[in-house]
Amino acid sequence: MNIIRGILSDLRLAIRTCTRTPSFTITASLTLAVGIAATSTIFAMVNGVLLRSLPFGDPDRLVALYEHHRTIGKQGISAPDYEDWRNYVKSLQGLAAYTEANYFEPWLTGDGGPPEKIKATLASHNLLTVLDVHPQLGRDFTRSDDEGHENSVAIISDRFWQRRFQALPTIIGRSLALDGRSYTVIGVLPPSVRLPDWADVWIPLSNLDTKTLQRRQSHVLNGVGRLKSGVSMEHLASELDTIVSQLRQKYPLTNGPTTYECRPLRDDLSGELRSPLLALSLAVILVLVVASCNVASLLQTRYLAREAEFAIKRALGARASTILRQLVLESWVLSLVGATVGLVMTAGVIVVVRKLSGGHFVRADQLSIDASVVMFAMCLAVLTSVIAAFGPVAQLVRSEHASMTVLKSRAGTPVKRRRAFVFLAGQIAMSMAVVVVAGLLVHDFRSMVNKKLGFKRDDLVTLSISLRPDLYSNDIVVRRYYDNLLARIRAIPGVAASALVSTPLFTRNGGRFWIDGVSEPEPGNFPVAQVREISPEYFAAMGIALVRGRYLDDSDQAPGNVVINQTLARTYFPNDSAIGRFIILGVFGSQRIKHQVVGVVADATDADLSSKALPTFYRMRPANPLRAGRA
Repeated sequence: MNIIRGILSDLRLAIRTCTRTPSFTITASLTLAVGIAATSTIFAMVNGVLLRSLPFGDPDRLVALYEHHRTIGKQGISAPDYEDWRNYVKSLQGLAAYTEANYFEPWLTGDGGPPEKIKATLASHNLLTVLDVHPQLGRDFTRSDDEGHENSVAIISDRFWQRRFQALPTIIGRSLALDGRSYTVIGVLPPSVRLPDWADVWIPLSNLDTKTLQRRQSHVLNGVGRLKSGVSMEHLASELDTIVSQLRQKYPLTNGPTTYECRPLRDDLSGELRSPLLALSLAVILVLVVASCNVASLLQTRYLAREAEFAIKRALGARASTILRQLVLESWVLSLVGATVGLVMTAGVIVVVRKLSGGHFVRADQLSIDASVVMFAMCLAVLTSVIAAFGPVAQLVRSEHASMTVLKSRAGTPVKRRRAFVFLAGQIAMSMAVVVVAGLLVHDFRSMVNKKLGFKRDDLVTLSISLRPDLYSNDIVVRRYYDNLLARIRAIPGVAASALVSTPLFTRNGGRFWIDGVSEPEPGNFPVAQVREISPEYFAAMGIALVRGRYLDDSDQAPGNVVINQTLARTYFPNDSAIGRFIILGVFGSQRIKHQVVGVVADATDADLSSKALPTFYRMRPANPLRAGRA
């Protein structure tokens, strides 16, 4: 009991000591707060993305599945291939599928609110069954919902329910008009459950258009399966090897260059973030250690100024353990204040991350300061208090019972100077490590920013356009809208050129082709090129230089003339001019289409920042333009 009273007395003394020197206390606490905030923020992200269990039943048995093209790399699964996998893979308790991001972004109208473009996915009826989750309201899809004649139903996310409908309890049975078609809400998912993470609405997979449902070259689905109890990933991979090999033999034209990819669902959801988060974790730990050492230096300096005070206390009978406890408690008070301020800063950073994630940071909206983050911050407070108290405590332990005069005379001895030098050298070493890591990050960032992309990115402005099909159902109206839009943009002072393109920057949109007059490769070995449907001023707007021939204009639309980039020209016309030659598209169909090459332009890295320029051909936008595009 006396020990507790003594600790409480020393704690009150430590608080009074800190409040008597507010400038010192604020400086030391803020120094620790920055380190603790950075570390706690990264821990919250690591905990949310890498450590926290997925909100599905028995998540370790869930696997993500894709197809893999030898040229393109990872790609979605075609609907016919998905059906074959689902029918013949026996290692899985169930295999479900849903469409990729940006495949279906309909306009929501007719619900009493303003029109809104939302993110929706088409999902197989067994998706929630495979994930082992249940709607918090209403019901799941059934097989009859996915059979085509009763497929006008929808399940919505809790986030969408809260935001758009203010958590209306009577949402079940309400109609949603998506691109003018009515869907009845049959369920609302639990708050923590969404796959894919970006989706607001799920509708049955049978709503896919007939062509996509039948074409093996339309890779639009992501697969998720649940392993049977006791079945390993290796057994699943062996089974997929056999099935994929059979499909390659049966459908060589479409499946010849295709294999598969499968990995645990957790790794698939967090794969791109794992390495950056672990690297940031190391960096912020170094920052925290440096901050703690800086505070330790401040405390050590203050200890030297208070040596006379401690010498008097010792002379009056105070035990060394009492002074030691006081020093540790003062350090702990500073660390506790720093941890509290750091948690407030962490909360602010998490709010910013959630708002700016834009759906690119998996499970970002679930990041929060939970009990584990608070406990982590408190552990950091204890750790930093120990590090910060190390300097003064070490000096106290080494001190001998001596007079104030002797203590003062020892303050500048070579031993103390040596210890101070070692302490300072350690700080400098850790600071240099942080600087080196930061320098590497800055170097990589500068390399990315300064990378030559083949087009003029300065003063380049892009925007995405999506027209409501209920208002723009006629192709003539759609074309008139885009023509007027480009004319009005072009009339803005300072605008040099305006154009349309079918695919946004840094997005792949490949198609297989061949060269007319050249012996065809084996089925399934046709090469892939990026396809860009453009309006005439596209090259002027992007600043892509003409190498040979001419640019496209409106007269090239009917004959379907194309312009290719240098990479395609060098690869497939190495010893001859590409001008006047024909490229064959539609190699999968019975009616192939020839397009004459009228120009060659410089390479533009517009499909993927991580790779070099890909073979690309440009053609005029069709007479019946898409209702979604980029300007």
